[in-house]
Amino acid sequence: MDLGDISIMSIEAWIDSISITGRECFQKFDWRKYLKDRLNKKTPEIPEEPCDWMIDMVFNSIEKAPAMIKVTIKNFEKGYSYKLANIIAKTTLDSISLLFNKDVFYQQILLSERVIPVMTYGIIETEGNLWLPSSSLSPRIPIISPKKSHEELLKNDSQKFIQATSNILYALKNPQEAQYPKLSGRWATALDWYAEGIREQNDAIALTKIASSLDVLSNGGKYRGILEMLKHIFSIDEDTIILKDIQKETNLKDFVRDIYDYGRSKILHGTHYERLKSFEKQRDQASIIARKALLGCLFLLDDYTGEDLESGFGELQKT
Repeated sequence: MDLGDISIMSIEAWIDSISITGRECFQKFDWRKYLKDRLNKKTPEIPEEPCDWMIDMVFNSIEKAPAMIKVTIKNFEKGYSYKLANIIAKTTLDSISLLFNKDVFYQQILLSERVIPVMTYGIIETEGNLWLPSSSLSPRIPIISPKKSHEELLKNDSQKFIQATSNILYALKNPQEAQYPKLSGRWATALDWYAEGIREQNDAIALTKIASSLDVLSNGGKYRGILEMLKHIFSIDEDTIILKDIQKETNLKDFVRDIYDYGRSKILHGTHYERLKSFEKQRDQASIIARKALLGCLFLLDDYTGEDLESGFGELQKT
């Protein structure tokens, strides 16, 4: 799967795409077969020193990776190139997760990132007597196969998303050449906040991260700025009902006030300090609307023909 010049490939495909030089012993054995044999739990041919420990280091780095993201960076020194490639790789995965649904954010993540366990256990005792331990699977359990996700990405309905995302990734890689490096960087940063909010286990902290995603899109607009941006992106007024449940209907202005003024701001400023206070509902609502906002901004930027703006997505004119 390619997004512009960024490739997502299987580990075996990546092995076939690289070369190892510099040591004569690498010319004397099939190191590609060695890596593949070990990945497939076969007994490989043992190479000579120092290639034995060198190829083991390569194997150890890829052993637990289900796939590889290959990003080529030019004209920068190695340390900066790796840091930039890491940002681009994370943006690539989070962008694809955005297209599907929130559970995919737990499954598509770099090995260097913080991850939740696949399974958790609960142990309770009453007056010294142990209850039967409980267990639960986390959202890291795959809900869509690689084959199915690849098929979905190749559908015509997904092509506009792929094109728009490829433009963002190109701008991150080539800010001097891209048309909209500022807006692209802002969108990618907002996506990063959103993705971390989705993966966050604490509802209160998750809400602050998701609200921060909207704040980044609106250039630190706070309540009023976020409200005006969402009105612009969704082409609705502030009294439009955007959320409904059994208890009540929520219009746009009340939604923004709930997640930003009554949620994010009070959480970060210490007004909300009771750990058992629930923010689950606000979190779920914020994740729905923020996802739509990110997609709306992505497609708005893809159709945009004006100048690159510092002021965020609230001022982009639709064409």
